[in-house]
Amino acid sequence: MADQLPEIELEDRGSKGRYLLRGPGGAEAEMTFTKIGEHQLIIDHTEVPDVFRGQGAGLR
Repeated sequence: MADQLPEIELEDRGSKGRYLLRGPGGAEAEMTFTKIGEHQLIIDHTEVPDVFRGQGAGLR
């Protein structure tokens, strides 16, 4: 279940970044964002491959 998934990685590049979850076979789930202030983000894009279906990845 969710505790078997790898850690979620954060790639922070100043005003932009992404959260990344790597899965089997090179699959990557990601959420990219743009910072618009000290406490606000705009979520630009999300992508979750079918390989994560039923594993609770979205709850993390």
